[in-house]
Amino acid sequence: MKTYVVFLRGINAGGLKITMAELVKQLACPEFTAIETVLATGNVIIQTTLSAHTTQQYVVTQLSNYFGQPIAATLRTANEIAVLLAACPPVPAEYNAMLLLTEVKLYAELAPLFTSYDHTSEEVLRPAGPHAIYWLVKKGHTTQGFGGKVLGSAKYRGILTSRNVTTIAKIDQKIRTMNK
Repeated sequence: MKTYVVFLRGINAGGLKITMAELVKQLACPEFTAIETVLATGNVIIQTTLSAHTTQQYVVTQLSNYFGQPIAATLRTANEIAVLLAACPPVPAEYNAMLLLTEVKLYAELAPLFTSYDHTSEEVLRPAGPHAIYWLVKKGHTTQGFGGKVLGSAKYRGILTSRNVTTIAKIDQKIRTMNK
């Protein structure tokens, strides 16, 4: 049995509204032995014998049909979630630690953009794996400057989603509970 986390882009933020109960219903599949949501922002944990690619394609197809428009989804294994979380340093109280999750390598493209915007010396952008970027940003500034340019951009809408590290920690805890 494999455990995957699917991060949906724009669910319950940006016009795509769905209850978590309806989301689970829409994703029901005989090959999924468990489907759990974490928070109401499009974080779905799926246990299945299917491959990562098949699982991701099923989720994208089901939800694209449900919403009547293309849905973006990024998938990570339970182990990848644990590794990402372990690589995140402690976060100062006045900052948010974000993970930008993508299916392609974007750090080389985003790093110059990050440096082109004003930010405090404590704010950082660094790789967190081949398809993840760690971003430490002052609270209240997530959608300004660099964040506004990237998170609000149509260019990145289908290939990038962001999650606060505290959300990733909640997902990791839920996985651990499910696997007991």
